Amino acid sequence: TESFTVTLSSPTFSSIADGVAIGTITENDTAPSFAIDDVSVSESAGIATFTVTKTGATTVDATVQFATADGTASSAASVDFTAHAATTLTFAPGVATLTLTVSIANDAIAEGNETYSVTLSSAVASTISDNSGLGTITNDDTPTISGVSPTSGPDSGGTTITITGTSK
Repeated sequence: TESFTVTLSSPTFSSIADGVAIGTITENDTAPSFAIDDVSVSESAGIATFTVTKTGATTVDATVQFATADGTASSAASVDFTAHAATTLTFAPGVATLTLTVSIANDAIAEGNETYSVTLSSAVASTISDNSGLGTITNDDTPTISGVSPTSGPDSGGTTITITGTSK
């Protein structure tokens, strides 16, 4: 809110009983609000780019923090992605979007798709409407079969097949 003073003086043909008034301007703009998107990339992409969007009063400074968290994907020793501790994004007046990146490890292990999250927190001069971005790392490795060895069992009356393989 803002205040201002009005002072009356020098009346003509009258007097002033109370010549000072204080006016108040109440802020009625909606506080900015932050949201983050979900992102899906293949392991070989190397980088996942998330977009954080500021809506509402975009003409004011506002900040928000982000951090990553493991899901089925692991940041231990950067096995699947590189973790981010709490990091501040600062939106200057007029800025409505900023991006952040998460490095993705391109391993050679055939596995299912894996996920992690990017969480927004600690908003200053703003609110958070969507605090969680889901990161999906899609697997692009295929298993390789290196040998098939059928053997007959003497007493079983059937055949046993042994398949050995390795990840690409």
